[in-house]
Amino acid sequence: VGAPPPPPPLPLSPSPLHWYDAVLDVVAFSDVLRGGWALRFAPSLRHTRAGTPAPPPASAASATADDVWSPIGVDAVGESSDAVVGVLGQYNTGKTFLLNMLTGLSLPSSKRVATRGLSLRRAAGLAGTMPLMLVDSEGTLAPAPLEPAHALLEKHATEELLEHLTVSVSDYVLYVVEGFSSVDQRAVHRHAQYIGSSSKRFRELIVVHNLRTVADDGSLWHRWRTQVTELYGRGAECTSSVHVAAAGADGGAQLEAREARWLQTSTARHLVLANHASPFGEAHNRATAALLRQWVQSSVHVAGSRAAI
Repeated sequence: VGAPPPPPPLPLSPSPLHWYDAVLDVVAFSDVLRGGWALRFAPSLRHTRAGTPAPPPASAASATADDVWSPIGVDAVGESSDAVVGVLGQYNTGKTFLLNMLTGLSLPSSKRVATRGLSLRRAAGLAGTMPLMLVDSEGTLAPAPLEPAHALLEKHATEELLEHLTVSVSDYVLYVVEGFSSVDQRAVHRHAQYIGSSSKRFRELIVVHNLRTVADDGSLWHRWRTQVTELYGRGAECTSSVHVAAAGADGGAQLEAREARWLQTSTARHLVLANHASPFGEAHNRATAALLRQWVQSSVHVAGSRAAI
């Protein structure tokens, strides 16, 4: 009996440019000394505004720390009036999932798909909302090879570079956490201090606690108390009214009033997400995403501030 046939090859994953308009492929900090980092554009920048000048060929595009965002960076992908939303956090905490909740997009978000470097995508506004420019970042603290020598040190330097670029170009910075370790707390404090002293249009860090294993109301707010409010004794718990889409009696869509809870501290705003696969979590997350959009819109004085998913 002959050997069994080999298993079929796994299907190739689509290029990141299938979903994003541009990708800054920063693999290692030291690559800037060997010709720069590849800055690749999607064909025709298909998700962006009409009339955008054609970008340089993908094979020729490269960038250094000084010119990465000009003029072939953010401004080449979106309008200068777009609000830029950047997301940070450790790897596999749900950063891309949050951007999908915020915009209604379907960017790849799972343990099998990892964001590399920085990825840009212009998101057309949902009903009553403004267009956004998204900066999706590679997560920090992912395991790394131990070879060659100093690989871990270079990985740390590369992560710091990506965080700095994301914070520098973003009008709104979202930091996603899951367990909220002391490592997260130090990162939140560092970014909040920088943003608070900047000239950004929105000078508060937004911390999103992704409690994706929690599927009921009681467990969620117990975790919220132990992970968030009890750690910030001087913070103020707040409730805001939002509007989310719901099916009307005639089968059509209508806006339904909901309330979203959050915590205000001196330098940051904290929100919480639940298990999106559960009925409770899906309803809760829709209200939280609506509140997040409300903050983005109101701080730039955009008319029509009712957010709907």
